[in-house]
Amino acid sequence: MPGLRADLVAASAPKGPGVITEQLIRSGIQIDEKKSSASEQKKGISLADAQSLAINFQSIGSISNLQGLNNLTKLALDNNGIKTIENLGHLVRLTQLDLSFNNISSICGLQNLTALQDLSLFSNNISSLEGLEPLSQLCALSLGRNKIGSLAEIASLRQFPRLQLVNLIDNPVTAKPDYHGFILSRLSSLVYLDYRRVNPSDIQTALEQHQDEMNEIREREAESEAANKVTAEKKAHATRLHEAHLDGVETMWEDIVANDPEWNAKLMLVPGLTDAWSGELKETFAKATEEFVTFVFEQTALKRQELLEFQSALDKAMSVQNKLAEDCVTTFQRLKKQAAKENAARSAEGATLIAKLPADLEQMECDLMVIEEDAVSLLHSMVGELERCHGDLASSCLARISPHFATLRELDIRFYDNANNVVATILDKYSQENPDLDALPEEVRGLVLDREQMMAALQASKEQHLAFIDVAEDGIAMRETRQTPDLVASKHAFLEERYRRRTAEILALIDQQRAAVESLLTEEDQFS
Repeated sequence: MPGLRADLVAASAPKGPGVITEQLIRSGIQIDEKKSSASEQKKGISLADAQSLAINFQSIGSISNLQGLNNLTKLALDNNGIKTIENLGHLVRLTQLDLSFNNISSICGLQNLTALQDLSLFSNNISSLEGLEPLSQLCALSLGRNKIGSLAEIASLRQFPRLQLVNLIDNPVTAKPDYHGFILSRLSSLVYLDYRRVNPSDIQTALEQHQDEMNEIREREAESEAANKVTAEKKAHATRLHEAHLDGVETMWEDIVANDPEWNAKLMLVPGLTDAWSGELKETFAKATEEFVTFVFEQTALKRQELLEFQSALDKAMSVQNKLAEDCVTTFQRLKKQAAKENAARSAEGATLIAKLPADLEQMECDLMVIEEDAVSLLHSMVGELERCHGDLASSCLARISPHFATLRELDIRFYDNANNVVATILDKYSQENPDLDALPEEVRGLVLDREQMMAALQASKEQHLAFIDVAEDGIAMRETRQTPDLVASKHAFLEERYRRRTAEILALIDQQRAAVESLLTEEDQFS
């Protein structure tokens, strides 16, 4: 791979002291030493295939030049002079990382290493455990001989439920009187602590001693878990709404009044004017929205299933076509190999077979192009079927959009009709001397004393609401209308790109094989 080779050349170029070079990488690749050819394997192995690397006691000052080692699961850079954890983000397969005996002062650069299970930072200068949060799979953590002095830091390890081994020996925190009881009460699943196997009775004692604290901790954790669950459910629901083109549908009434200046500044403050919405109309509005969302969710789930089935069928069809093409190439390669073998033996049949190779090559080219043309026709017809099925589901959604929003308009209009009916009562109430009038905001006082002004405010609010509903309907209808054409266009574009790529591959293969055939023909002419 050109990119990887360039990285290796850069890594192996002359460097200053304490830098990871290709030579160090090659010598540090871990291979089964029982095999006599281990050293030769290290020289020949592709870095992309290396799974274990150890570079220690090399006075390395920084982590660098590890590009291309993406399949590493074990990395040891212990006993060096590393100050910063960096340039490891691409090693997402790491399960073991040893950075012990270095000069690291903070935990950072581990956010992508979510598969890490075993981490050693023994004998560094670390005082805070901040930065470990992404390592949810952590089972073993060695932090002995550092500068951790706070029990609160140790308490943060409770976030790692799989943690079974912790080493904090020779940290200031271990000198605290209740160190063992504190850590065992917080990390009750520990098997080893500071090089010693944990006695289950010690854990039980620690839990009893810290019972009140642990009850509070568990209560907070339960509350946090419940809150996180609610947040996750809301996020998932919002994602479903977006996928179904229903953003804002469930909060439409709240959004309508939030954007209505007449409602917020005036109408809502007039006693009794907006009461009609708080009862049956609001419930009917919510029920209509719920039924509409449920229906569209069902149709969206069917669309998703249709797309999955299409992709599965497409992959299967492409696999079949690829196998046909591979068989075609294999057949020609067999003919070419037989011709070369017979020709090398100087048999009469060899000359005949070689002379026939250009025609065989032409036949292979023809067969490959026919296979590809058949594939294009088949795959595009499958996209056509997807368009039909997906389009039918989209049409079902579109058929429900207009009636739903017509219902919302009708409910809104009914509300304003009710509001208009109570205007006379409100005007009569405040037209006479009424002590409640002085309690109203100045702008509202003007409304309840002026019929024309109140009716104008109601009309402006009604128009605002209806316009909002119109815009919402148009947006949902437009997105639903565009979904199937956009999906189909993307699938056709994929297939067209595939056809161009496959055609180019076929032509390149034919050129390559033509050169090989011409070489055999030239060789035959020389022997003739």
